[in-house]
Amino acid sequence: MNRLINALLAVGLIAGLVFIGCAPKELRTVKIEMGTMKKPRANPDIERVRHNLQEAVAKYPNNGEVYQYLARLYLIEGKYQELADALDKSDSLAPKLKADNDYLRQITWKDLFEKGKAQANNQELEAALVSFKNSGIVWPARYESYINAAVMAHQLGNKEEAYNLSYHAYELAPDSMVVLENFATMCIDFQKYPQAESAYYRIIKRDPTNADVYFQLGKLAMVANDTARALQDYEKALGLDSSNPDGWFNIGLMYFQRKDYCKAADAFGHVVELIPQDNEAKINYALSLIQCGRLDDARVMLEKFTEANPTNCEGWDLLSQTYLRLKMQKEAQAAFAKYENCKAGK
Repeated sequence: MNRLINALLAVGLIAGLVFIGCAPKELRTVKIEMGTMKKPRANPDIERVRHNLQEAVAKYPNNGEVYQYLARLYLIEGKYQELADALDKSDSLAPKLKADNDYLRQITWKDLFEKGKAQANNQELEAALVSFKNSGIVWPARYESYINAAVMAHQLGNKEEAYNLSYHAYELAPDSMVVLENFATMCIDFQKYPQAESAYYRIIKRDPTNADVYFQLGKLAMVANDTARALQDYEKALGLDSSNPDGWFNIGLMYFQRKDYCKAADAFGHVVELIPQDNEAKINYALSLIQCGRLDDARVMLEKFTEANPTNCEGWDLLSQTYLRLKMQKEAQAAFAKYENCKAGK
């Protein structure tokens, strides 16, 4: 019986030695030097690790574990594209290692992404751009990397790069509201108007009460000189949110161009209510009131305006015209004299 036990132990010992011997010598050295994935050694001998991995790759090019350790070396060296390539190679050669490889991708992505956020908060925009782009290299499926990189590129004035990064995020997550809004913004900045419009319509499909998107669609329609569609979009936007002065101002301009002066006056009147200090809106409001035939309203408004802004020559000109139409000759002459003095700088 003792002989049998001893024999079995001997066989087991031999099997264990054979098993240990299956791992490449170079890789065993690397494992000792680097530690495990979740408990890495603090200060590995990088030159020794690099030398052994180079030999391991040459001797065992189909060993997935070799490429996993190679990826860890690239991480230490800050070579993120090489890291990503090595992990992909490891996945293809040894699918059982993918869980560990994904763990390395995840922690590296998080470190780089958080680093990018901190750099962005410190206004280190170029460094943040690099960190976000590197996080996208390490984990290409995370659209957040490309959105944040696009914002950094946009702030740095790199319009084409911002568009390309945003488009990459859009390809990854075309139904994400954040991605769609970001992509539309970058498209407009890079003058890719049809793509911006398409993105906005996708947003509207999911959120039909989004007034801001209708405003943007109205602007795009104006760029395309499609006044009818611009009016329609602005009207929808203002029906959802009547507190947008830019929307009222733009729709006022379009109504005036269409010679619908009374609607133009109403639109500019909203701007004046929302931004009382907007003198351009007040002048447009007065002109629209005159053209609409609401002369008394125009007179009252312009009398107050010229009193508060005596150096605004256009105000005196419009007031003199209003007095003339009201057959107030004496007042018209006085207002016109003020206009001439204003033009002469007196």
